[in-house]
Amino acid sequence: MVEVFGWLGQIFQALLSLVPRLGICRTTHGGVKFRRGSVISEIRPGLFWWWPLVTEVEVIATARQTLNLPAQRLTTKDGVSVVVAGVVVYTIRNVVQALTANWDHDATIGDISLAALARHIAEHRFRDLLEAQAGDGASSHLTKLCHADLSRPYGVNVERFFISDFARARVYAFSGDRPLSD
Repeated sequence: MVEVFGWLGQIFQALLSLVPRLGICRTTHGGVKFRRGSVISEIRPGLFWWWPLVTEVEVIATARQTLNLPAQRLTTKDGVSVVVAGVVVYTIRNVVQALTANWDHDATIGDISLAALARHIAEHRFRDLLEAQAGDGASSHLTKLCHADLSRPYGVNVERFFISDFARARVYAFSGDRPLSD
């Protein structure tokens, strides 16, 4: 009996795919309609129509968001090992670019931000990084680096990028039962 209801459900779903649907896009979101897989049109906040038979819809948050970057061990310009983590504050300014220029916009934002942080650390000496942490110099430099890499190709506006954790690191490598020196 359950199989009969499952079969009826599939028929009902197939019939519904022939009927246009009304969608709602929140004011904090934006999206893209992919008609026949390749025709792209932007979804703006408000009501929109779409045909499920030939259209896929993807909606994402475009309002202010934060991304906590994991800690990574990096080396400064003068050879000091440090552990650094950061936070990126951003908005999606072009939802079509964000959804069509890469597979996973969240992963792309994280990867490019981590690369910008690594580049920033590698370009500066340890003492300069410590002094920059006291002011806003590091944050504005990181924001510019990351914004330049994310804005044009991916439609992401980086509002602020700052270092949340910064510490000198000591690295130990283990081989068998004895630790090897740094």
